[in-house]
Amino acid sequence: MADTHFGIKKGGLNVSMPGYFADFLKWIRELEEKKEFKVKIVKGHIREENIEDKTISPPDKIVFLGDIFEFWESENEPVAACLSTVIPILSEIKAEKIYVLGNHDNILKNICLERPHKKEFMYYHLGSSLMKVFPNAYPSQSGDTVTTEKYGDEAYVFVHGHQFDKYFRETGGSYKIWATIRNVGNSLTLYIPFLFVASVIVKIINWIAHTSIFLGESPTFWLLLLLTIPRIYLDIGRPIWDRLVGMRYKKRDTVDNFTKWWKKFISSKKVPQKVNVVYGHTHYLNYMTPHLEMMAEGIPGKLHQFYGEKLVQRGIEEEKRPTLANISAWVTDFPDFGEKWFMTMEKASNQVKSAFVKKEKDRLNSELATVATFLYIDEDGFEFFGWDWYQDIEQKIFNIPKQAIIKRREHGPVTDDDAVREVLEKIGWPNEVVELWKKDPHVQ
Repeated sequence: MADTHFGIKKGGLNVSMPGYFADFLKWIRELEEKKEFKVKIVKGHIREENIEDKTISPPDKIVFLGDIFEFWESENEPVAACLSTVIPILSEIKAEKIYVLGNHDNILKNICLERPHKKEFMYYHLGSSLMKVFPNAYPSQSGDTVTTEKYGDEAYVFVHGHQFDKYFRETGGSYKIWATIRNVGNSLTLYIPFLFVASVIVKIINWIAHTSIFLGESPTFWLLLLLTIPRIYLDIGRPIWDRLVGMRYKKRDTVDNFTKWWKKFISSKKVPQKVNVVYGHTHYLNYMTPHLEMMAEGIPGKLHQFYGEKLVQRGIEEEKRPTLANISAWVTDFPDFGEKWFMTMEKASNQVKSAFVKKEKDRLNSELATVATFLYIDEDGFEFFGWDWYQDIEQKIFNIPKQAIIKRREHGPVTDDDAVREVLEKIGWPNEVVELWKKDPHVQ
């Protein structure tokens, strides 16, 4: 799982949904007791004859793919509230816990300490099993071979995904300062901004009345302004940035930057066959393999072709080309008035541009994002699943076929096709998701 962002809130809403995630962890704990769970999946093209029964077994490992905690724009109280509902249940799960840090929780890199006399990170006991924290990738990379986890014939590398986001890759790691600024802002609370406002008032009084009250003197004024900046970042800066940028996932940019990162990542190293890279960060679902000419029935596979072109352009050999599995977030996004205004302005800007240059739709609409998904990996390969937080039913998980993900990425609407919708309803898709996938998630 990825991108729970525990602690993030919007107004009075806790959009990180810790209670729903705790329900999901309860399901895993019950799975460990039941030993297996039966679910229907679709293998291949979305047809009724391709529906199969799948047995879900208790996990040996649970991998958290970064941005689990929100340490950029949250306050301490909502983070603590999320922890109080999630950690007790997580500690009851017997599976080993793997935590790969992302950009929003990178400050936890401080706990990635090597064990004495061993070249590996210190582990932590969390209930009946261990939790291991990795700063960049799991498994940790060393030696002349790309280190992977092996399941059946497939090899896996787990990263958060900000490593190949141009906003972070091209800024030299400067993003790491935001968590520190957030911590300073939280520690100073609103007391310092209040004093700064009082200082502004006193400074004006000093200027008008030619007095010299200490609170308005220049050294005090500038010091209070400096100490107020972290709080300005938390209360004003981050909200404005979110409105301007929003869910900034762009398909082609992500693929292009991934190939750049992958070439560097595998430089001078051997790469296992059938390697898969699992990541989050974008908050959207995606699946891409370099091994198929036609990604989905009736779909030209433009992004797949673009991926292949970039792999060739970067000089990455065929046997080193990975399959990509992008997991969506566990947060909901309710745009407020300001965000909707920015989205309207961007839409108008795109319409003006398209009048002169025909440009393929690339950016995705955050309001149509699919959330609460996870990847299940066993010896047969991997499958995407969603968690149904809409209904109080026994079977809360439902398969999201790879071909459905491809179709949505390349075409937009999926369940507008009656035959496809009927198949997905038969494997347990919630009505809300069926309706969501009727719409084109690309910004028009």
